[in-house]
Amino acid sequence: MPSLRAELLDEESIDLLARAGQLTLTLAPEASERLREALGKLAKDEDFVRAARLAASKGMKVKLYALVGVPGETMDDLRAFAELTRRMAASGVRLELSVNPLVIKPQTPLQWLPMLPEDELNSRIRAARELYAYERFSYYDPFEALVQGSLSLGDRDTLKYIVEVARDGVGRGSWRRAASRGLLSIALRPRRSPLPWSHVKGPFDEKVLAERLRAYLERVPEARALLAEASPGQDA
Repeated sequence: MPSLRAELLDEESIDLLARAGQLTLTLAPEASERLREALGKLAKDEDFVRAARLAASKGMKVKLYALVGVPGETMDDLRAFAELTRRMAASGVRLELSVNPLVIKPQTPLQWLPMLPEDELNSRIRAARELYAYERFSYYDPFEALVQGSLSLGDRDTLKYIVEVARDGVGRGSWRRAASRGLLSIALRPRRSPLPWSHVKGPFDEKVLAERLRAYLERVPEARALLAEASPGQDA
């Protein structure tokens, strides 16, 4: 089974998973409860602790997906998530932890915000490795996350980097050379409307996404500075 919503799991559902042969319960707390709520997630820390306790009683291990680099994230958020992992581990469950930089994508409320630089993402992953409780630790490479973000958030000019990398062999060195020529600046800068994809009709109108961004900034005021000069346009 893929990642499941902790707030919907109870003893019966976890028992059914165990009886079906599931060995690992996969959950996605993603960030501290503060950031999780700001992102519109309903699950509380207690939901994950309860799920871990039930999984341990069935002999299952738990795999957690965590995020770093969420706009406005502070060390207090990392410490709060660390406390959640310690509480889960205290239930006796075996924890496998996957830590991943947040990759900002189009058609989401955070599409106007920049990602964090590679060195800062690496620093937060190191902090997670030191603070979090786990039996096994893995992470997604921040450089690759920034490349992914830049390709997702780019405009037509991004094509030149794709062509250069294709001609250059498509290895990591090719992407590094593209980064040295400015590829990662796409993900690292804030954006303003109209966006390259503003003409594409998505599941949510851009005005709705802008409203959700404003609600996020109300809950996470530390993220406001990331907008710098850019912000959702007046038309949003």
